[in-house]
Amino acid sequence: MTISIIRDKTKLNTALVTLEKTAGTYRAQLHQAAVSVLVHANEYGQISPINRFWKLLTQNEQQAFRTYVRLFQFTQDELANQVATDMCFLSLISVKGSGTEWRIDTNQPKENRGVGSKFVKHAQDNLINPDGKTYRPFYERNNLADMKLFSDLSILDGLKRLVKDASGENERTISKVSIQFKNLVNETLAKATELATKAQISKEHPTATSELTPVAPVVDELSAKRSAAAKKAAATRAAKKAIAAIVPSGQLVASI
Repeated sequence: MTISIIRDKTKLNTALVTLEKTAGTYRAQLHQAAVSVLVHANEYGQISPINRFWKLLTQNEQQAFRTYVRLFQFTQDELANQVATDMCFLSLISVKGSGTEWRIDTNQPKENRGVGSKFVKHAQDNLINPDGKTYRPFYERNNLADMKLFSDLSILDGLKRLVKDASGENERTISKVSIQFKNLVNETLAKATELATKAQISKEHPTATSELTPVAPVVDELSAKRSAAAKKAAATRAAKKAIAAIVPSGQLVASI
């Protein structure tokens, strides 16, 4: 299909009027299909409709759909660890030569899916006709407003991944990060964890924040040895200075 620029103003206005009528209908059908394929996968274990729908989506729409699914399948604890909810039943996997596909996650409890499951009720009550506030159509899910849902915890989660990459713990990452920068990232993570923990405890127990013990930064072994040696040298100099002040000039004193 060859597409050309509409240069005639009247024709452009006509095209926009048509688009206004069809775009709303298309978006409504797109959202209806999204929730429907999710329900079919959960209630009946039918995975082919969701994968057929997945392949129809653009890259941006796929990202929005992934975010949409993640929001009801996972939550985060106070330290930004990802925790599966009782509506978690799907996983997205890479298939050689086929890109990505959705599968039923058999590692999750069987009670998470099937007729009468919590997700099916959630889909019927909240997802299929979203209120536009707490719940919105899936294609709106990857915007900046939704990023705020993760706030501090999302940043903390990113820092934890960064520390893992920098330390070489991630087998898919080759770390060439300097010791000084590793220390900086570790100290930032420690401080962020402290702040996130204080915020969580303050929310649950408003008077308990003063009882928190600060999280000590992680320091590499070499830096720790250097710091200990510097402290010992400083103590030795101080001791010698003190002895020199009380011992008569010229009298020998055993070395420290």
